[in-house]
Amino acid sequence: MLWCQKEKLPLDFVSWHEYFQPADVIAGQAKAFRDYLAEFPELQKTVRSFMITEWNEAWWADRPQDHEIGAAYCADCIVRAFIPNGIDRPCFFYVKQNDMNFRGDYSLLMANNVPKASYNVLKVFNGLSGRWVELSGGDGEVTGVAAWDPSKNRLAVVLVNFQYRYGIRRHVRLQIEPVPAALAGGSWREWTVDATHSNIWNDPGQPEKAELTETSHGPLNRGLTWERTLAPYSVTLLELTAAQTAR
Repeated sequence: MLWCQKEKLPLDFVSWHEYFQPADVIAGQAKAFRDYLAEFPELQKTVRSFMITEWNEAWWADRPQDHEIGAAYCADCIVRAFIPNGIDRPCFFYVKQNDMNFRGDYSLLMANNVPKASYNVLKVFNGLSGRWVELSGGDGEVTGVAAWDPSKNRLAVVLVNFQYRYGIRRHVRLQIEPVPAALAGGSWREWTVDATHSNIWNDPGQPEKAELTETSHGPLNRGLTWERTLAPYSVTLLELTAAQTAR
């Protein structure tokens, strides 16, 4: 920032690396950078992105990166730190490990593009579109986000159950009353990433089960009341769509 000010250069983005730290620490880092930028008003005008250009559950080979714990960590960071603090370019480290060994590798994909649980979680978030809508409730373990896309007649809700230590099952009741008028008569579908779904760690001999798994579905009326006991370190996508796009 000092160099750009001195040389009269624009500053296009702010970037840093982070691993392992909880979401509140990452949120604090973003705030600190915004505080620094406030001291440079001309640069503040040119910054277009906050980028974490390396990011994962650990900076060492760590077993949770092979299964649902690392995946839920990523989801918790996205919901509690990235989205509310405008960290719009988080870059997961890294893409592919090219073998099928569980050694806590950093990758999203194993050999033959078999996805890890973390890949499925990022697929869920990358599939969100439209605008954020208010989702009330949650606590230090369970949190979530919701997005409404009127161009697709799609309301998506993502729920995350993550705790750094002593993760436990949590009963959740989600009520949407009423649903958007365009969705009345449509359907809802549920996808789950946890210890037993969408998780190659759980089914190493059946790579087809590593893909993001639909776990339930049903019809929509004027409202929806959805109740589940979320497994520890789990991520759930609930998608509501209009009748013409329902499966």
